[in-house]
Amino acid sequence: MIRQHLKNNLYDRLSLRPYLQDIELKFIAFQLLNALKDIHNLNIVHGDIKTENILVTSWNWCILSDFAAFIKPVYLPEDNPGEFLFYFDTSKRRTCYLAPERFNSKLYQDGKSNNGRLTKEMDIFSLGCVIAEIFAEGRPIFNLSQLFKYKSNSYDVNREFLMEEMNSTDLRNLVLDMIQLDPSKRLSCDELLNKYRGIFFPDYFYTFIYDYFRNLVTMTTSTPISDNTCTNSTLEDNVKLLDETTEKIYRDFSQICHCLDFPLIKDGGEISSDPPILESYKIEIEISRFLNTNLYFPQNYHLVLQQFTKVSEKVKSVKEECALLFISYLSHSIRSIVSTATKLKNLELLAVFAQFVSDENKIDRVVPYFVCCFEDSDQDVQALSLLTLIQVLTSVRKLNQLNENIFVDYLLPRLKRLLISNRQNANYLRIVFANCLSDLAIIINRFQEFTFAQHCNDNSMDNNTEIMESSTKYSAKLIQSVEDLTVSFLTDNDTYVKMALLQNILPLCKFFGRERTNDIILSHLITYLNDKDPALRVSLIQTISGISILLGTVTLEEYILPLLIQTITDSEELVVISVLQSLKSLFKTGLIRKKYYIDISKTTSPLLLHPNNWIRQFTLMIIIEIINKLSKAEVYCILYPIIRPFFEFDVEFNFKSMISCCKQPVSRSVYNLLCSWSVRASKSLFWKKIITNHVDSFGNNRIEFITKNYSSKNYGFNKRDTKSSSSLKGIKTSSTVYSHDNKEIPLTAEDRNWIDKFHIIGLTEKDIWKIVALRGYVIRTARVMAANPDFPYNNSNYRPLVQNSPPNLNLTNIMPRNIFFDVEFAEESTSEGQDSNLENQQIYKYDESEKDSNKLNINGSKQLSTVMDINGSLIFKNKSIATTTSNLKNVFVQLEPTSYHMHSPNHGLKDNANVKPERKVVVSNSYEGDVERIEKFLSTFKILPPLRDYKEFGPIQEIVRSPNMGNLRGKLIATLMENEPNSITSSAVSPGETPYLITGSDQGVIKIWNLKEIIVGEVYSSSLTYDCSSTVTQITMIPNFDAFAVSSKDGQIIVLKVNHYQQESEVKFLNCECIRKINLKNFGKNEYAVRMRAFVNEEKSLLVA
Repeated sequence: MIRQHLKNNLYDRLSLRPYLQDIELKFIAFQLLNALKDIHNLNIVHGDIKTENILVTSWNWCILSDFAAFIKPVYLPEDNPGEFLFYFDTSKRRTCYLAPERFNSKLYQDGKSNNGRLTKEMDIFSLGCVIAEIFAEGRPIFNLSQLFKYKSNSYDVNREFLMEEMNSTDLRNLVLDMIQLDPSKRLSCDELLNKYRGIFFPDYFYTFIYDYFRNLVTMTTSTPISDNTCTNSTLEDNVKLLDETTEKIYRDFSQICHCLDFPLIKDGGEISSDPPILESYKIEIEISRFLNTNLYFPQNYHLVLQQFTKVSEKVKSVKEECALLFISYLSHSIRSIVSTATKLKNLELLAVFAQFVSDENKIDRVVPYFVCCFEDSDQDVQALSLLTLIQVLTSVRKLNQLNENIFVDYLLPRLKRLLISNRQNANYLRIVFANCLSDLAIIINRFQEFTFAQHCNDNSMDNNTEIMESSTKYSAKLIQSVEDLTVSFLTDNDTYVKMALLQNILPLCKFFGRERTNDIILSHLITYLNDKDPALRVSLIQTISGISILLGTVTLEEYILPLLIQTITDSEELVVISVLQSLKSLFKTGLIRKKYYIDISKTTSPLLLHPNNWIRQFTLMIIIEIINKLSKAEVYCILYPIIRPFFEFDVEFNFKSMISCCKQPVSRSVYNLLCSWSVRASKSLFWKKIITNHVDSFGNNRIEFITKNYSSKNYGFNKRDTKSSSSLKGIKTSSTVYSHDNKEIPLTAEDRNWIDKFHIIGLTEKDIWKIVALRGYVIRTARVMAANPDFPYNNSNYRPLVQNSPPNLNLTNIMPRNIFFDVEFAEESTSEGQDSNLENQQIYKYDESEKDSNKLNINGSKQLSTVMDINGSLIFKNKSIATTTSNLKNVFVQLEPTSYHMHSPNHGLKDNANVKPERKVVVSNSYEGDVERIEKFLSTFKILPPLRDYKEFGPIQEIVRSPNMGNLRGKLIATLMENEPNSITSSAVSPGETPYLITGSDQGVIKIWNLKEIIVGEVYSSSLTYDCSSTVTQITMIPNFDAFAVSSKDGQIIVLKVNHYQQESEVKFLNCECIRKINLKNFGKNEYAVRMRAFVNEEKSLLVA
């Protein structure tokens, strides 16, 4: 009955890949001995044990089948092999597993009447033949003729079979103890298990492994356990069986490692194992670490994977590779796991157990299942399978010939397919892949070295030329495949994918070499400097210094360094900081030659006046690095005149003294105004540049501005009389400013106005030279910023791209001012006196005596005509009477939209006449000006009073545990049957001073139960009811209030308040008052809330549904 549900028997499994390892064969033999012991203890004899009658699961758990005690004859004739072939050789292999004593013609003739009796020793002999066959790689120990020879003592099985096939003396002795000719000399299963414990079978088989796997087999299945004679289950019950078993292994991981003495290195170097086992191993921890090895695991720690060769030398269980048993179970269950979270745990377990098996088994037994997960529909599973694949391959240090071409023939084609199938979506997977690509290149390079070294050491291969040619072709295929992957990531549309590649790109550059890196990688990277995303530019600049070291000085000077200098004027200051940091690193390594020092100093030294502290500090560090590279004569004669104007006095050339005597930088407001001026300047001499053919050492045109000397030649200024009028209209010779080198800079009337603005925001006349020094940097920076459509100064019609953001106000020349907001309810604000200033207020309220008419009463006004609300229009029923009384005060009236209007706060409250309307609030501010744009800006602030100020929610309730309530834990107080036959769908308990229970049913009925009365046994019925007219899905309490929210399947969310009063010493419940009500379906959403939670604090009150 069971055979049809299992694909393979033990005979078939011996010829299937991956081939069984020694530890797996031992575990199979151990299982068979235990299984035979169990049936013998029940006085059951099998009668036909052979490899075809032992069924094997995909993870090598054995099932003994086809019991033949009452079907097949016990004895066979010695002179008629046909009987044997008919009953016991259905496979036609002529293999014999029967005990010699069963071939007895006399007993066969006698057995026709009583059929004889099978003995346990016969099963022991058959099992001995099976064990010998599985350890001989499928070669049977006896065929029929050999068995007859063995019976007649003419076949020496030890010399002719066991010595040839088995190297282990203990294994040969085990088989001999089971196939003795004399049945009385054959050991029983118990005796065999006890004799060979710790000799042939590892001790952990007895103490842990066998019992643990037997529990996994019987877990949630129909196998009778715990003294049950029978049980049942359906296929539907077993859908998540493998999820549960994998979760169990994940939870028990620490226990498994402890029982098997697996050494675990936690993040930080701590070893979680017994000290006697790994005392000498602690020294080798640092050697065993490699890339991408940290894995999170239960008990809140991270594991560092190790090399198998380092661990196996110290730990016997690792040397025997008993982790293969767990790997086999996990790998064959991964495709049948339903839950994504469990699949992720399975992958992590496989990666960790893989460190305790040999390199050959890592590739043959673990890697294919990681690759199989590439086809999973969940990108988290795909990403983790990729990560674990690289982690396992990183620890491989040996390759056999079968796995030499694993990348070209197997892995890289599947990795390409994985990338192509997820190109349009699954950004997370591409990010992980891009970040791991360099690690993959390292592994590929190491595998090439292993293969080449193996071929060179192979004495049978004499033709080194053929080796070199095949190796060259293989390398070319590898490089081309990795190049295709790299270009795909370099040109990806997602910025984060490019950033992930940049974070670990140096090993990839090393893999390609200098020439290919220039052609493939650098040609794409330089385009990133023009990318809109500043984060990508920062990532590139942080990486570029390492790439420069790899590519050498020629590439640095011709391509990289000019781009870095150009990027100093980037509009994002974080990018500028990264450029300066990279320049500092390049100076420190000595890659930049002296001929560039002066130009870099002239470009960066004005940044000592920049308002950003980090920019100033890194600029100073660059100057110090340049000083350390130059001689004293070069420092004082060439560099010092460039940097001296930016320091208060002469100082020592070290960071501490130089940073302390730097002149004060310009403020942020001054810098922003300077950028605005550079973009807006039209009739200006301050920003007037001189056309020059001079270029710096990087090939960039030098920027030179007009001076008084130049303008006197070109515009007719008189050098002698600086106060006389110029012939140029709009220019006054007295309107000049001085640079740090005392050059006069002419100003137009427009320039003078801008200078006055600088004075207004705090820049003194003696500090004007600072903005002159920053001109060259700002004009380049502003040019880059102006090219950005988001730059606010390049277009007077600029509007922010982000919707619902406050209006863009250009307040550059306005000093900051504090504005205070006041929030109060309309009922309160109108009673404080009508002589108050109403200029910044909008006062309105509902007339509670006329709730149904939606009328508005305006304070201080006479009776207005009646207003009808019809479909959002206001219709006056009677003619209004004109007001003739003079009034010097302004009256502001806001007409509220109807409940049908989408912007109305009561929108969605159709047919809710019993809902108490929300009270209106008045928000006023202390602004007294009349600037429309400021008023518009202030109106964008949405300010509401805290929930405690809304009277309809009642007073704040303190959470108090009443001494009369007693302890409710573990004791049945009452059984409330009032809701029968309707089911309760949700419930909640008020923790306030008056505790009560709230229940909601599938009929939409809310019931309030007085817990005090129920506990003392006075009543067992509800105190209040409220009909929601639809099935209740969730009830949640409003914290600190006698109110709760109810959601129902018709899309309604209702907030109810429980009103109660004190009568003598008793609490009486009055009613449930609906204070808020909204219908989600009125917002065009055909859905309803299934979960809700309320959050209340001093600043904000939220109901999340």
